[in-house]
Amino acid sequence: MKIIDLSVSLKAGIPSDPKEAKPEIEYSDHTAGARQMASVFKGLNTKNLKNEEGWASENLKLTSHSGTHMDAPYHFNSTQDNGSPMPTIDEIPLENFIGKGVKFDFRHFENGHVITASEVAQELNRINHILKPDDIVVVNTAAGARYGTDDYLSSGVGMGHIILN
Repeated sequence: MKIIDLSVSLKAGIPSDPKEAKPEIEYSDHTAGARQMASVFKGLNTKNLKNEEGWASENLKLTSHSGTHMDAPYHFNSTQDNGSPMPTIDEIPLENFIGKGVKFDFRHFENGHVITASEVAQELNRINHILKPDDIVVVNTAAGARYGTDDYLSSGVGMGHIILN
């Protein structure tokens, strides 16, 4: 089995999310870390630390949408059609995220286009694949190449309500 890491590192100051949801990262260097260590560990003299350096660290402010993530069903609604609660991300088994990946390439569609069932069927035909219950579908859009640019949030396509026979 080949494992492909799809994650994207968090970065501060790049257009990756709406303004109110952008990740903020405050970096503390080793000098600041030494001062922090001295305030935490009473009696510690920073001169006793190797090169008078403490820990380097990052303080993060982010949302559940920051960086690589999966939207839990609860993100979209609190209840299912039958009234039972939607699962939160911690209620979804990790094994649901590990499996055979099937990549749809929709980079050629215009930004804002909504993918139809017919277009999914055409893509399945192009890649000669029949979807199976445990397949993990990854949708490649033009947005990937725009990550970190000013037009990132308005790039790519969306998926419509799709039912395949």
